[in-house]
Amino acid sequence: MEPISRDVHSISRSALIAVALFIVVVILILYTVALTIENSRLRSEIYRLQELKSKYDSLSSDYDVLLSAYDELKGSYNQLLEVYNQLQNMYESLKVEYESKVGELEQLKKEYEELSRKLLIVQIPNGYYDVNFIPDRNGTLENVYNFLMWEFTMPRGYVGGTFDCSEMAAYLEWVLEDAGFDAKIAVGPCPWDPSLGYHAWVIVYTQDGYMVAIEPTVLMTKDDPLYIKIMRAIGVYLKEHPIYSKAGIVYAENPYANGYYKGYTALYDTIYDAVVSYRDVSEWDWWLGYWGFSR
Repeated sequence: MEPISRDVHSISRSALIAVALFIVVVILILYTVALTIENSRLRSEIYRLQELKSKYDSLSSDYDVLLSAYDELKGSYNQLLEVYNQLQNMYESLKVEYESKVGELEQLKKEYEELSRKLLIVQIPNGYYDVNFIPDRNGTLENVYNFLMWEFTMPRGYVGGTFDCSEMAAYLEWVLEDAGFDAKIAVGPCPWDPSLGYHAWVIVYTQDGYMVAIEPTVLMTKDDPLYIKIMRAIGVYLKEHPIYSKAGIVYAENPYANGYYKGYTALYDTIYDAVVSYRDVSEWDWWLGYWGFSR
């Protein structure tokens, strides 16, 4: 029985040695695998670090370029800021000078306007409204009618560009004022046909509360023969005109009355207002060659 026991014991040791060797081999294999995996991971990390370093170097280079550009832009900004401040100071200085010049210009403009006004007014006869050729009338509507119908005559007939509606209106206003009436010169689109342009007529404010529009171009002239004056007095007119009426007064029933009473664009109290507004005397200078007026 002893030899068998020895063999078993010998086999058991061999088996243990084999198992131990197997375990060692397995461990070596696992270690080798682990080292391989770790080595692969380390290579991957090294590659990643190299990539990051490359990116860092690129970003660092870009940063240096941008920093250099920033420094250049900052220098340009500081230069422009200095120029801006200089221009701002110049602007403030010029603004003060401009405001001063504007004040001077306004003063010169006022002086020019006043001088222009005086130059226009001196072309109007001296003492224009101081004459007293006609005794004062009671300024009622009836007296306006009677004066225009029986006493008043234009010094001449209508002459375009010389003695037309504006000169006639100015003359009529002057005579009516001399006779004690409150007369004004009206200017506006032609009441019977605005396409003809602007027209001038006279408006009288009577003491009995009437506003009386008068068409000066239909009034009698000193050159009209007696039969014309008689026929006008009875309401018969031989000349063609849209608003012929007794004494040139435009009554409410006249189809063009609205144009006379509401259609004017300017109403001048005196000849001076009309001349200054038009900046021209020639439109109103009926007096040239009449009444002995001189400038």
